[in-house]
This record gives sequence, C-alpha cells and structure tokens, in this order.
Amino acid sequence: MKSFFITISILFATLSFAQTDATTTLSTMLLDSEISLNQKNKKTYSNTVNLEIPLEFWNQFERIDAVFISAWSGSGTVGKAHYEKDIKKMDSNFSANPLLYFAEKSPGFFTYPRQQSGFGTELVIIEGKSDSLCLNRYKKAKIAPKGIYTCMIERFVSTTPVNFFYRYALPKQYYAGGKSPKLQLMLRCSSKKDTVKLDTKIAITVMGKRKEAVREFAMHDFLKTAVLNGLRADAMPMNHARWILENPKVFFVKKCQICSAVQAAFEEYIKTYQALATKIDQKQLDAIVLGKVEEKQIVLSRIINTYTEKHIEFLNLSPKEKSKLQSNLEDARKSGMTLKPETFGTFCPSCDGACGIKK
Repeated sequence: MKSFFITISILFATLSFAQTDATTTLSTMLLDSEISLNQKNKKTYSNTVNLEIPLEFWNQFERIDAVFISAWSGSGTVGKAHYEKDIKKMDSNFSANPLLYFAEKSPGFFTYPRQQSGFGTELVIIEGKSDSLCLNRYKKAKIAPKGIYTCMIERFVSTTPVNFFYRYALPKQYYAGGKSPKLQLMLRCSSKKDTVKLDTKIAITVMGKRKEAVREFAMHDFLKTAVLNGLRADAMPMNHARWILENPKVFFVKKCQICSAVQAAFEEYIKTYQALATKIDQKQLDAIVLGKVEEKQIVLSRIINTYTEKHIEFLNLSPKEKSKLQSNLEDARKSGMTLKPETFGTFCPSCDGACGIKK
C-alpha cells in the first residue's frame, strides 16, 4: 500500500521528462479537484467533467506513438469512515459480495441512497462529444450497468473508497493523425449523501518525437492559455471572476497586449465555468472585492504570476525558448506601461505578473 501512494505521488506531483532514441515522454495533470457528485433519480450520485489537453502541450510533438491516462479518486476521511462501518454490515448480511457485483445482481436494493450498505466508486473515460442519449441511459442504469455503451472508452470500478488506474493506453483512433483527443470523465459512487465528494486527479502521458525547432509564441495565445488553465485549476469562484472583468479601470490597462490576453482568459473561463471547490485562499478572494485599489491589483498580479510560471514549467521550454518568451513578455510590458493613465496606479497587474515582477 505504501508503494502505491509513493507511485501516485510521484506521478501527480511532477512532470516527467525522459528522452531515448529521439523518443520523449511528457506527463501533465488534466484535473486535480474535489468533485461534488449530484443525485440522479434517487439512484446513484454522478458528475461528468471535461478533460481538456492544452494544444500547446499536445503540439510539442512531431510524432505521437502512445498516449496513456492515469487516475486516482478518493472519498476522503468521511467517506472512508462510512465505508468501514457499512462494509461490516454488508459482510454479515451478504457474505461480503463486492458492492458493484451485488448491485448488478440486485439492482432494486439501490433504489434510494439511504438503503445502500457499502461503498463503491466508478470512473468512466468517455468520448468528448458523446451522444447525450447514450450517456443518459448509462447514468440511469444504476451503479453497475451491463453491456457496452458506445460513448464509453473504458470503465474502472472499485468496491473501496479509493479508485486508481495507472497508464491506461488510450486507443490510437482517438489521437491518430496528430489530433488532440476530446475526452470526458464521469464519476459515480454508491454512497450516503454526506460523502458524495471525490478528490480526483487525472494525468496524461504522451510518448513520441518532440519538435526540435524553437517555437515562436504568440503573446496573446500564450497568456490566454496560461491564465485560463490556472483559473480552471484553481476554480476561481464565478462572482470573483466577474468582479475582475467588470472593473477594468482597476485591473486592466486599455489597449495593453498583456491585459487584453488576460481579459480574454477570464471571459473564456466564465463561458465554460464549472462549479468546483476553489483552491484560492479566502484572504485573496476578499482582497479582490473589499481591498484598497493597490491591494486588489497586487492580488491579481500574484495570481497572473503564478499561472504564467506554472505554464512555462508545464511547457518544458528549452533555455533558448524561455529566453525568447521572456523577452517578448518584457517588450509587451514596456509597451503597456506607456498606455497606463496616471490615475490607474503605479504598475500594471497583468504585465508585472506575467513578467515575474514580485509585489
């Protein structure tokens, strides 16, 4: 068990990089969030989230030989406590049949969550543009549906509060021709109402030949992707994201290249918002709305700085690429500062954050 946690910690805490005979292996996180599951038809709890592979990560490869997906999902201490209590009851009443097997044999037992004894989790990799009818039929089939559903790529089940699979090989049809696969993840569990939250981590590993040429980054695209990925990873609350966008005189310099890219990221984030538990410190969130003008700007600058640095690390840039990108950012900042009105403040939050100027 100890080696299991060491393996998963290494996988999800780091980006792996190895190169042999011109073959590169790169890994990155696609999801690291606490997912709340919603009750459906008083049968099971489920939620479906999109798994987006940033094109900047995908497009680093000239040739893709294999794609692997790894995942870990756990119910947390409350869910584990319920599991240990319920499994004893299940053991005495039903000879400890695996929960999902039992659900298939006796689906009527799972009509209402309060009648469930035991704990089962389910992770399903689904096509990104799956047919809604297929997905709805699958969700309604209680906790362990039989048969093959066309929208499913692979299904993993567990009769414990933890579900884990390592390096599942994605079928080549989903990434052949260099196309980035569109995927969804469906999470389900048989559980009690106060345990239906799953801490979930999804990583993708790509093997192939990496492009050797130095990449020229479009300033707008790089920053928009960096900030959008950061907002989604941190799950900034919708009301705070809207507050920042609706107060441009506080947060953004008009016609500044860096500011416009950051604004575009916030706009896209709001359009595609998914309600998840935020990872942003409450003091920062309060300062964005209630702080003095300079305090608001400093908070945004730190957020942009964090997202930019994480994205640069995520791209595994060579020293030459990193130097070129930094030069482009600094040139854009100089241009933006000439557009800043005196009444705005002493610095531009987005520009200073993107260029790594600490406040």
